[in-house]
Amino acid sequence: MRSKVPNKLFTLINDKPLLYYAVERICEHGFIDRVALVVKGSDLEKVRGWLVEWGHTQVELVEGGSTRQESAEKGVGAFGKLNAEDVLIIHNAANPFVTPEEITQVIKATEKSGAALVAHPIVDTLKEVKDDRVEGTVDRRSIWAAQTPQAMKAKHYQKAIEENLEGTDEMTLMEEMGIKPQVVRASINNVKITTKRDINFARFLIEGGAVKTGFGMDSHRFEREHRGLTLGGIHLKDEPQTIANSDGDVMIHALCNALLQAIGKGSIGTVADEMFEDGVTDSTEYLKEILKEVSELKMNIQHIGFQLEGAQPKVDPIAEDLKKSLAKLLSLKTFQIGITASTGEDLTPFGRGEGLQCFATVTLRENENG
Repeated sequence: MRSKVPNKLFTLINDKPLLYYAVERICEHGFIDRVALVVKGSDLEKVRGWLVEWGHTQVELVEGGSTRQESAEKGVGAFGKLNAEDVLIIHNAANPFVTPEEITQVIKATEKSGAALVAHPIVDTLKEVKDDRVEGTVDRRSIWAAQTPQAMKAKHYQKAIEENLEGTDEMTLMEEMGIKPQVVRASINNVKITTKRDINFARFLIEGGAVKTGFGMDSHRFEREHRGLTLGGIHLKDEPQTIANSDGDVMIHALCNALLQAIGKGSIGTVADEMFEDGVTDSTEYLKEILKEVSELKMNIQHIGFQLEGAQPKVDPIAEDLKKSLAKLLSLKTFQIGITASTGEDLTPFGRGEGLQCFATVTLRENENG
């Protein structure tokens, strides 16, 4: 395998560089006896450490050349003398989502045909253009986009090298020798990772689309006196006050718990307790600290849903005011916030007017601008 774009292949996804996923796919395949990994000289020590960490110390680590072909030759050279019928597989580590089935099919096709590759059939209409003018339409039925792995029998590869043939990939060398490689249809996710958008796609496949969700809940009992309720950052002066160390804002507290759950942290107390000891009782200040953690992870809030249960206050008449208050705190649009409520009748303490309960769900998405 050849690491062509280290700044992309060293991108961490799920705490591992993208390179890891390609190495795993190749090393775990039962038909592959030996693996050589070709990287830049400046990356040798870093990658060597990773191979030890991943348990792949059997991999031959080779310093690459100035071209793809030169790097491939160095990688093959690490195997020493080969039998004529041995199958060589060249795989670009920038294709981390190759499947075991693709590898198996390429090997079997090579054993029969002498050479094989995986490729995608072109689905777009192709135009031949000259001087910004369309000259004609290319018949896409015979056009495929080559990917890796690409494989060939050792005797064919060695002959191509001996004859000083050159090509942009290994299958080009085979074609120059008069060999027609067999095409294996590539799996839908076996694409070359090159751009930032490709990285986001890789993260989507590995982490589930870089979308995180969180669920939070909070509840507080009411005091007997109506000294004002804080809800969603708004003070409602004619409602009963909650019993709490802070201002008892159940919406903000539930939201804090949902955000912390989404980013894999603890409950609101991990943030609020220390701040309360310093005299901070405004729940929006707790929220601001948690939002900083979300921002540091380059995540944005996409949507928030609240479900309140209680006999009071009447939520529907104030729902829009609550949305506006929350939208301002969160730098969101009001349509990104949903608020529903239930009186609970008298089935629960909240339904009997003894307190207020709130559930919150939040959806976070990675900031594509990083």
